[in-house]
Amino acid sequence: MNKIIRVLVEVAAGLVLVAPGALVAPAVAHAAPAVGPTGLELPRPTGGLAVGRGTLHLVDRDRKDPWVPARDPELLLSLY
Repeated sequence: MNKIIRVLVEVAAGLVLVAPGALVAPAVAHAAPAVGPTGLELPRPTGGLAVGRGTLHLVDRDRKDPWVPARDPELLLSLY
């Protein structure tokens, strides 16, 4: 656990040193150009099915959560 915390602190410190304004500046979405700098573009989607998203809520009832022993470990997945 201490190793995880140490790694997270090192990553946060690295972000502050590399891009100090990135942690406090609000994120602004910019419109992507229709054609990239290489002149390539993605083809339009074809087919009769739309792209969708599915959500899975997985629970492992055979083991206990190492951080909260009273609960079963859970994982929430979004599939596109």
